[in-house]
Amino acid sequence: MPQTTLEERMAKVEGILEQMAERLNHIETGQISLRDGQEQLRKEFIQGQEALRKDFAGQLSEIRSQIQTNFRWMVGITLTMWVTIILSLGGLFATILSK
Repeated sequence: MPQTTLEERMAKVEGILEQMAERLNHIETGQISLRDGQEQLRKEFIQGQEALRKDFAGQLSEIRSQIQTNFRWMVGITLTMWVTIILSLGGLFATILSK
């Protein structure tokens, strides 16, 4: 079994440490890339939420407008109906009282 010298062992350890440093550097680069990707996704998510809020607010405003319009029509129709009924009953009572 050949004996390795101290210098050979130190050289081997230094080579291993350099490989570890390169691998750790690669891992750090990957982490930075993941963080950047995560930040980009977060920004896109927030922009999507803002777009949905604006769309929802617009639709809600449109629905409120339609409800107000329909309410006014219903009030108008109901008042017209009551006036017609009261006038009809008034005419009926006038006919009955005149006999």
